Amino acid sequence: STRSGRDVSAFEAIANARLIAAAPELLEALKAMLYGLIGTNAKGIPNQDNAITRKAAAAIAAAEAKQ
Repeated sequence: STRSGRDVSAFEAIANARLIAAAPELLEALKAMLYGLIGTNAKGIPNQDNAITRKAAAAIAAAEAKQ
């Protein structure tokens, strides 16, 4: 198949399908790591504010369309 003007190999298509299938579990794992291990304050903001927690929170927001 073609995507953005380039051919997508069968291997890449299968890898993409597996990633899409795993996405809900990956999201839940990221949320558990961010909110469960680190904890949040009363406003739901992670207790540790650093580049990693901000990236994780942004990825969660993007996945949940809360940007």
